[in-house]
Amino acid sequence: MSIKKINVLEGFDMAKKNILFVDVREENEVQEIAYNVPNIINIPLSKIANLYSEIPKNEPVVIACKGGARSLKACEALQALGCLLYTSPSPRD
Repeated sequence: MSIKKINVLEGFDMAKKNILFVDVREENEVQEIAYNVPNIINIPLSKIANLYSEIPKNEPVVIACKGGARSLKACEALQALGCLLYTSPSPRD
């Protein structure tokens, strides 16, 4: 299944609908500026291969970072690990 790219506003709208929001920034970045959305977890890109079991496989999930590059890498890694549909918001869209 392909990665569906969405913009930041679409990502936040999805998060408000109780869709899981996974922030793949490093922990120190999240401490500086955290996203204010319900149903959010932080799994840094550097740990995604070890912690991907925390992410549901049969539900849409918003994967986010600061600029879009890490979220795209996380989506690609998650697809390789058998996860189904992931969306990647990018502030550049």
